[in-house]
Amino acid sequence: MEYDKHYSELIDNANKKYASANNYLSAFFDLFNFEDKFSLEWIYSFADYAVEHKIDEETFDRGKYLYASPIETPNGLYCMNRSFFLRDEFLPLLLECEYDVSGFGKALYEYTLYVELVYGLKNAYISSKALERISRSEWVAFIKSNYNLLGAFNRKKEWTPKKIKEARKVFDKWGINQQT
Repeated sequence: MEYDKHYSELIDNANKKYASANNYLSAFFDLFNFEDKFSLEWIYSFADYAVEHKIDEETFDRGKYLYASPIETPNGLYCMNRSFFLRDEFLPLLLECEYDVSGFGKALYEYTLYVELVYGLKNAYISSKALERISRSEWVAFIKSNYNLLGAFNRKKEWTPKKIKEARKVFDKWGINQQT
């Protein structure tokens, strides 16, 4: 709840009419970095899906391919699995398909190829010099129209005991060591 409160306030402030481009970008990168490290938005989506569809352990374990970062692609590259919208889009596809070469194998193959393509294009076409030439307001306009992570933040999470149990399984199976 503290996490949701923090990001709701941050997003509201970043989206105010008088907010600067730097305020928006600061909020965007704050949420991006937090989600990149902890994946709470994705874990909630996964837990919600797991509870709603009563998935079994074998199906649950497919989620690791969306949660893992970096991910190895079919061509042997290791790419950062940071496309939050792509992961959400593939969540039902990977969990609902048949567990065979034509179902799950094909869906996973297509997903990892897409991650590889995005990673390759980013590395090939985005240089720091190119980014320096783009104004902050252009960054904000592009992000809002193409990668609106702040707009996709789920403000209506309902953490039931079952969803909490599923989320803890994600951390236990594939997550960051929670000990400090």
